Amino acid sequence: MTVNHRRKNTSILGPRLVVSLVITLLALIAGQPRGVVGAGEAVLIEYLRVVPRYFSPNGDATRDSVTFSYALAESATVSVFVVEKDSTTILKTLIDGVAQEPITEYSVSWDGRDSGGSLAAEDTFLVLVTAQSSTSFDTEFSNVFVDVTTPQVMITDVFPPDVFAPESPDTTQPSKLDITYQLTDPPPSDSVRVILIINDPGGDRVQDFPERFLPANGGLKETWDGASAVEDGLHRISVTVTDRAGNSSAAFYPIDIDLDGPEIAVTNLENGAVLQVLPDSLYGWTWHRHGVYDSVWVRYATPVIQNPPFEQILTTYFRSDTLFFSAALADSILEEEIKYTVGLKTRDRLGLYRTLSLDVTWDQTSPPPPLLTHPPPVVHSPDFLLDGVIDPSIGFEDIMIIYHNDAAPDTIFPKGPGQWPHALTLDPGLNRIWAEIVDEAGNTSGPSNTIEVTLDTSMGLFILQPFRPNDSFQINLAEPTIAVTLRIYDMSGNLVEMLYNQDSSTNISILWDGLNGDNEQVKKGPLVAVAHVKYTGGGDLVFREIFLFEP
Repeated sequence: MTVNHRRKNTSILGPRLVVSLVITLLALIAGQPRGVVGAGEAVLIEYLRVVPRYFSPNGDATRDSVTFSYALAESATVSVFVVEKDSTTILKTLIDGVAQEPITEYSVSWDGRDSGGSLAAEDTFLVLVTAQSSTSFDTEFSNVFVDVTTPQVMITDVFPPDVFAPESPDTTQPSKLDITYQLTDPPPSDSVRVILIINDPGGDRVQDFPERFLPANGGLKETWDGASAVEDGLHRISVTVTDRAGNSSAAFYPIDIDLDGPEIAVTNLENGAVLQVLPDSLYGWTWHRHGVYDSVWVRYATPVIQNPPFEQILTTYFRSDTLFFSAALADSILEEEIKYTVGLKTRDRLGLYRTLSLDVTWDQTSPPPPLLTHPPPVVHSPDFLLDGVIDPSIGFEDIMIIYHNDAAPDTIFPKGPGQWPHALTLDPGLNRIWAEIVDEAGNTSGPSNTIEVTLDTSMGLFILQPFRPNDSFQINLAEPTIAVTLRIYDMSGNLVEMLYNQDSSTNISILWDGLNGDNEQVKKGPLVAVAHVKYTGGGDLVFREIFLFEP
């Protein structure tokens, strides 16, 4: 038998290595499981690893090469060959008589090409490592597989084929989805890994099935119960096969998964409605992309009777693919002023139901009116805070209508944040104010009490008696000011505090917190306020008033 190792200098390893190589190759062909070692010689090669054992040198960046790794027990001259399986022909020499030390693991890669640069045929090859020391000779070998054939997969059957309704109570509908697929044209003696994925409409994975290894002519049926589908709609079944060398292909199948049942809506009543007058009928529609049955059911529940049976709605008609309906809804059905829950139920042609619940409250009772707080009969600032008592039964959806002289009414939500008490701007002279409540159903309370307050706009410095911390000094003027300085003195003429205001206005309000210049609380007693006003057009004016301070 001739050994063709394709080396430029065969004398490097010497005649002994050539003879040993022939012996090794003969041993490989005969199925020798271990490297060949001369009688009485030590093992020089501790191990040989091949990763990956199956590879596809096709340039797809997946398993394009194989790495051979080995370690030495002592210093030796090492050669690494790739040998054809059915002959003693050396396909490629990877290492040719290189001295190496036993200090590390050595690795060498093969790109699947022969010594001439041509891609090796798809087949099984042998990697042979030889090591020669001054006293010993050793070899180690292993199989490596070149595989560039892509396995093909075909989905042969999906049942049910078009629409899958895993949660349908209809016993005629399959509760599981069967997916049958098979491999075509795989390489001989190959096996593949199969991953089956179901994707939702957005492309996200819904379920990954376990990996499977199949023989070359294998096929498989998977069963899926649909429990993990994330939404109703069109999905995609994806079967991907990948062989041991990393070659991969996929097959796809669209499937419509029905999980939700029909859409149903009411057109003349909102959920949570509170009504003074109920409509005679409830109008609505139901639709599904797979069609709906010609029936809709309704029930009327109360806090006492919470789950009455559904009754079929008799007034229905189809328009195109949509079923329209109307159901009685009036005092002949709802007889008390309480909250009712109207339940509707519909079903698609695959047996999936959908229900809709609407809460509706019948309310014909008028709310109680507010009680407004009486203000002082005369005030000197147009800024007025309307306050009063609101009955606890008033809800967040109820409104208050405030009437003030002949002005357009103000409308507020008295239970809304920051809306009550309510700020008003008074008219000069007499102001008459009253209010009423309108509840969510439209029932109106009686009028509140009417309060009267007179706005005095005459010039002067006006001070509440007694004056308390965070009250305001009111200064009314005939023309706008540049600045107002307000000094507060005790009865001995000592300065207690000095306040400033630079608003250009004829109505000035200056708030005082009751603290002196040293940030100390002022004691109870009479004080003197002196306001020094500077006008925009020139000139100034001084007001003085004595007031009782009561912290």
